[in-house]
Formats: sequence, C-alpha cells, structure tokens
Amino acid sequence: MNANDPITPDAQQKQDRARKRKAILAGGVVLGLGAAVTLAAWSDDVFADGIFNTGSFELQGSLDGTTFLDYDGPAYDPTESASLEFQLEAEEMAPSQTVYAPFTIGTEEDTSLDGTFTLQSVSSSGTYAGVLSYQIFEVNSHSENCNPDDAENLPTVAWVGGPTAKVNETTVTGLNDPLEVVADNQAPYQHLCIAVTLGNVSATATENQAAVLAAGVPAAATTVSWVFNGQSTDA
Repeated sequence: MNANDPITPDAQQKQDRARKRKAILAGGVVLGLGAAVTLAAWSDDVFADGIFNTGSFELQGSLDGTTFLDYDGPAYDPTESASLEFQLEAEEMAPSQTVYAPFTIGTEEDTSLDGTFTLQSVSSSGTYAGVLSYQIFEVNSHSENCNPDDAENLPTVAWVGGPTAKVNETTVTGLNDPLEVVADNQAPYQHLCIAVTLGNVSATATENQAAVLAAGVPAAATTVSWVFNGQSTDA
C-alpha cells in the first residue's frame, strides 16, 4: 500500500484496534513492574529466637559440715536418711535429759539457683512418740555449742515441737522465716543444732518421769524423722 493512497475504513479500524492492544499490553507491563516495586518497598522480615531451659535446685545435708549428700528419704532408698550423731547416748536417756546433734544444710554443687528451706514435717514411731520434744537452733558453724556443756549459749530456737504440739503431727509450730541457702553449695551454709528432750522442756523432772512411765517401760526405741523442704527463690 502506498503511503499516499487513502486507507479504507476497514483498514483504519484494524489499525486502531492494533494500537489499542499494544497500549493495553504496554500498560500491563508497566503496571506489573509497578506492583513488584511496591511490594519490595513495603514488605520485609526480621527474625529473632531465644534458647530456654530450667535452672537446678537441690538441697543436701551434712553430718560433719564438710561432706554433703542428697538424703532424699526412705521413699527413694532405705539408707537415704541422715542418721544424726547425738552427743551422749540417745538410746539411754533419762527423763528430762536432752541430747544434741549437729546438722548442716547446703545445696548440691551443680545447683544454679538460690533458695530457702523450712522444716516441712516431723514424724515419729515408737513408745515415746508422744513424750519426746525437740528444739532446732540455727548456729554459726557446724556443731557450735551443740553439746550439753555449751547448750546455754545456743541462739534463739528456729523450730520447736513436742508433747503439746505432737511430735508426730505434720503441722509444726514455732517456725520462723525460712532459712536461706546459696547456689553451688557456697558458704554460708545453714548450720543447725537439733536438741531432743525425753519429756517436755518446760516440765519438771518428776512430771517427765511420770510421762515416760505412762508411755511404757521397757519400751521399743522411738525414731523421729525431720523433713526439710527447700524452694528456689530466683525469679
């Protein structure tokens, strides 16, 4: 077709339609690129994560202030209760007599949390379960003043119990604030002195003798068990 020749109406319509299609396609490309640029400018991600685990807290006891063991109780192992070493013969007591045993509480070496502990329960079995009374003192070092000769120098009692507050009841009277323990078995440890009296500390020897006779003589040996419970305090 010569450029100088006039185009027919049908040819003109074809050309117009072709230009529109090109314009639409071109517009589509521009719009597509514009949408991609907009998404890239307004959408992005930032990631964060953390690692979590628990700390550890485990009480241990010591009969000599140096060697610490778990003493988790007879429910785990019949030998898992600390056998206190009382000053004087605890199995040959007379009415109103008091015997003394030191005991130190700390934490296991891998413990990572600080905490506190209290006297959770006391239980007893044997003829004199309702006659024996006890006092537990907090002392500055293992066995300090924890003997008959120096007992008058023991500090204020931390826990008490006895015939009027039955020694075999789980409710313990006379509790002060919980005692603190430090992670990793570091000093200061909590040093205790456990004093046990055959009878009531505030009663006369005659009254205690009557209580012993009433309970029965001869008698089956009486076992008293103290359970200390610890709780971590680190938040």
